[in-house]
Amino acid sequence: MPNIKKIKRLMDETEIRETIVKMVDKILTIYSNDLARIVLVGVKTRGVPIAQIVSKIIKEKTDTSVPVVILDIKIYNDDLSFAADGQAITQPPDSSVDISSKILIVCDDVAWTLATNEVVHEILVAYQPAEIKFSVLVDRFEWHSANKEMCAPSFVGLKQSTTSNQIVKVCFKETYDGQTAVWLCEKEESNK
Repeated sequence: MPNIKKIKRLMDETEIRETIVKMVDKILTIYSNDLARIVLVGVKTRGVPIAQIVSKIIKEKTDTSVPVVILDIKIYNDDLSFAADGQAITQPPDSSVDISSKILIVCDDVAWTLATNEVVHEILVAYQPAEIKFSVLVDRFEWHSANKEMCAPSFVGLKQSTTSNQIVKVCFKETYDGQTAVWLCEKEESNK
């Protein structure tokens, strides 16, 4: 596995919150009359704090509580961790909240190839929600094709182009990253 070198901070903690506030404003523009039907789905690991922040901001702005459920999906693509056999490892949403007939807004940290979104969509559609929308803090903007529009993020905080040697790393204190920030990083091959 290559070493990762931080090359540029894209957002600090304050900028992350400001960005999520703008995302919430877009959500409220579309769903202000349907808040009681919304359930936020945080993709474990770094989508969970994003979903929790979205829920908190919606509560601050509307005095409406929007539930957060956690979806644990480990897949070989958009994350730095890999499943041993390269297969998706999924668990059903961790919640007692009924998500059928609800508007699900899936929160994740980074969209890259949309493979994670495709797997999440496949899992959640089995619960027969009214809608599934995707929200990401950072869109690497490398997925764009007509056959992936169903899983495309509807709510995006930051669009960041990257090279094939770069990654976007989202860090949260809540996920034991030691800080809350978004970094543009570069993969360095280790000299062994």
